[in-house]
Amino acid sequence: MRLTVQSDDNRSPLAQAGPDYAAALGGNFLLDGASSSDADGDPLTFLWTTLVDPDIISIVDSESVQTAIIPLLPGTYTFQLQVSDGTLIGTDDITVLVTTEGNVTPISKAGPQQSPSTPVPRRQRFSRCRWR
Repeated sequence: MRLTVQSDDNRSPLAQAGPDYAAALGGNFLLDGASSSDADGDPLTFLWTTLVDPDIISIVDSESVQTAIIPLLPGTYTFQLQVSDGTLIGTDDITVLVTTEGNVTPISKAGPQQSPSTPVPRRQRFSRCRWR
């Protein structure tokens, strides 16, 4: 005799929109929900939405696990990822900071030219050492 136990308990999928990040206007902006999962092993569908005015920023393919976004202006934009297993939905948000400048080379400033307060001798005499 074979007994198969099936549970009707469907667990909600886990949406993982990824870490918040910053990039320069005109650069590559990607949304990646590939780390999302379902503990029951159910197939997942994805839906990306913007929580700001869609005229300022657009999502290339809102139903793809990975997609690009196109910001028109600098600013802070929040997106929501909805992951569905066909019955339940899990959500996660990601914030993208769009800056006007990219990675700027740091500038080092040592300060004004300085002179030592005590004169430094030009030559120093050292005693000879013998190793034994």
